Amino acid sequence: MNEIILLFHSGVTLLDIEKKYDMSRHTIKKYLKEIGVVRSKEEINRITQVKREESLFSKYGVTNISQIKDPEMQYRRTAGSRNNKRWCGKNNPNYKNKIGNTFGYKAFFRKDLNCYFRSSWEANYARILNFEKEKWVYEKDHFELSNETTYTPDFYLNNMNLYIEVKGYWRDDAKEKFLLFKKEYSKLKIKLIEEEQYKELINKYRYIVNNLEK
Repeated sequence: MNEIILLFHSGVTLLDIEKKYDMSRHTIKKYLKEIGVVRSKEEINRITQVKREESLFSKYGVTNISQIKDPEMQYRRTAGSRNNKRWCGKNNPNYKNKIGNTFGYKAFFRKDLNCYFRSSWEANYARILNFEKEKWVYEKDHFELSNETTYTPDFYLNNMNLYIEVKGYWRDDAKEKFLLFKKEYSKLKIKLIEEEQYKELINKYRYIVNNLEK
């Protein structure tokens, strides 16, 4: 286990550790949590920077965005910054695009659902809804927010007039957008399903719903 701790602190992902030792990520994460092993903020920043540089180098042969010669590509690479309003809301070329046709997302098609999803959690939730014979639409509506961004709930349940947001973890300023949406569209009903609630659903439906993913 000491070697796992060293790998974890060096920036090796839980997925890579899982493959190396043939252990589930859940078991590894639980063990590290029990013995109080966490990455410091400095470690996280360092790992993020290394991965960013590796990604840039593999795609463009540089380690810094400013070294990219193509101005358009520079714009795309920096556009995700929360302070860059040029890429927000209606200015985003992905605005109102359906998943599967958007730029910059790793979306995967699930044949059994005949739909693209951004994550396995969302796909699993759709399978559970199907089992319960609940009608749903994925990413049905896009809401404009006062901070010049947009918010798109994961699901809309027709029969309940309810939006659903499935969140394994909050990325960047996602939580701020969610809270702003609730404030500015307070008359709309939305339910948040986070890690604890999601795992409860998976445990409940594990043996009765087909094609649930890990």
